[in-house]
Amino acid sequence: MSAWEGWVAFAAVLMAMVGGLYILAGMVTLFESRYYEVNTAVLSVDTGWTVLGWTQVLLGVLAVVAAVGLLRGQLWARLVAVLLAGLTIVENFVEMAASPIWNLILIGLAVMAIFAIVVHGRELARD
Repeated sequence: MSAWEGWVAFAAVLMAMVGGLYILAGMVTLFESRYYEVNTAVLSVDTGWTVLGWTQVLLGVLAVVAAVGLLRGQLWARLVAVLLAGLTIVENFVEMAASPIWNLILIGLAVMAIFAIVVHGRELARD
């Protein structure tokens, strides 16, 4: 395994971790919406916590599936992973008022994953 393949494996692990964290955050949002100390009115999008919770769960499941595909060197997984990481960034900006530190951490992880996948994603496909 080259160093570049290690970057893509790192991105896949990041995607799986972020996916798992999204599933967890979505479950918290769905079952304990009072966890967030702000009203949905201060968010960038005027929607309820239920919609945001299901969005997080869906993004999380798709991220975990894409991570498995990345480790197998699948082209579709690279495309889906970059798309999901981009959506993750957008979704975290929408919820920035609810939990700024947490959302900045997830945005940073998504940017790192995009870099690794775009620059070095082809490395795993050649095996």
